[in-house]
Amino acid sequence: MPTQLANASDLKTNAECLIEIQAPVGKRLVVHGVQWSYSAAPTAEGTLSIFRYDGAAEYTLLQSFILAGGPGSFSLALVGNDGDVVSVVLSAGGTSIQGSLNAQFTLE
Repeated sequence: MPTQLANASDLKTNAECLIEIQAPVGKRLVVHGVQWSYSAAPTAEGTLSIFRYDGAAEYTLLQSFILAGGPGSFSLALVGNDGDVVSVVLSAGGTSIQGSLNAQFTLE
């Protein structure tokens, strides 16, 4: 049975929002949900990305363009590998635009 690991969040103005969690050896992280918003429509190209890093290479699991302020969300079941670092990234929205990012993870 999976164990609830985190409901992580990050909030930034004109800067990238980043949530990064590493799975312990022998466990995998599963991203179950992501919620995002900008305080207004992004003036820079907004993107929401999920990556996994295995210690040698970075792999893109999801990349989506964000064209409006939001809020928006994804329900997912993206699985990293044993011991991977999983990163959820919301790009900077532009001058004076505030970004908010939340993600739910479990360990398996």
